[in-house]
Amino acid sequence: MEVQAQEVLLDLQGVRRLAVNSHRPDSSNCSQDDAERQELLWDGTVEGYVTHIENKCRSKTDQHLKASAFRRKAFHAFGIPSVILPLVAAVMQCDPGEYAWVVTTIIVVSGSCSAVNAFMNFGKNAQAHLEYAARFEELSSEIDSMLCRPKSGRVAADVFLERCQNKIAALTLGAPPL
Repeated sequence: MEVQAQEVLLDLQGVRRLAVNSHRPDSSNCSQDDAERQELLWDGTVEGYVTHIENKCRSKTDQHLKASAFRRKAFHAFGIPSVILPLVAAVMQCDPGEYAWVVTTIIVVSGSCSAVNAFMNFGKNAQAHLEYAARFEELSSEIDSMLCRPKSGRVAADVFLERCQNKIAALTLGAPPL
């Protein structure tokens, strides 16, 4: 029974797909397997594709961390004035005649800040981006730890590729928009 190697190809949409070759790759740069079991071997192409997934995860981690930081700053920028400004307005109401227009303006600005913060929900969005940054980082670390092992100590390449593709697809679908 002949073991067939597989390689990664790009289809018309630019999506990477696995294609079966009829020849066996050079055994010096791939893992050795049981001849009875046909599976995708760890060769340079598979490692390159797994590294591509790892880099994609690291990129998504950075993007979600930046989005989280921006939303956290926005949360503070709109949240703190909505708490502080009513206190300032209360102090200024001691002399309502002279500062009536200032007090009214402060209350309107405070209400606007509070409305923007409540509508945009910056705090919840920041937390969601932080959570997905951690999930992408976890997948990236899992890939890195697998690639650090010798080829003989790794799980089957096809099993690992499928696991990685399923995880990144689920993360990408569930992640908050950037």
